[in-house]
Amino acid sequence: MSSKIIKILVFVCVAACFAAWRVGAGTVVELVRVIDGDTFVFNLDGLPVGRKVLSGEFTVLLAGVDTPEMRGRFESETARALAAKRFASGMLNAATVIEVARPRIGKSGIVAEVRIDGLSLASLIIKSGHGRTYTGGRRKGWC
Repeated sequence: MSSKIIKILVFVCVAACFAAWRVGAGTVVELVRVIDGDTFVFNLDGLPVGRKVLSGEFTVLLAGVDTPEMRGRFESETARALAAKRFASGMLNAATVIEVARPRIGKSGIVAEVRIDGLSLASLIIKSGHGRTYTGGRRKGWC
């Protein structure tokens, strides 16, 4: 192989790796169950988190979004929580590809971005009115 072709191949490989890093390439996962609008159980075989590679089923909290709690203080919050759960469940079950990206260990478990067919699940939940942006700290009430 000529040195020019080798240089081009190296450039293409480096560019592809950089692009994947910039976009936060995710790991394709299998949905096990939906707990609520922003909490799911996935089979995370092969997902790197820090210096570990996970194997098995894990609960994942959706980064960047807050949805009503299933055991809300008021009946109206519980109803909204059920609607958020149904929405998230429908989106995940209809997806061809589910990816988990940028996982980290949070105070309540694994927190990560979830993409369905390339779209941010958090953004879809927020745009649908079933959740709101969450960046940490104390959560607001839903009633």
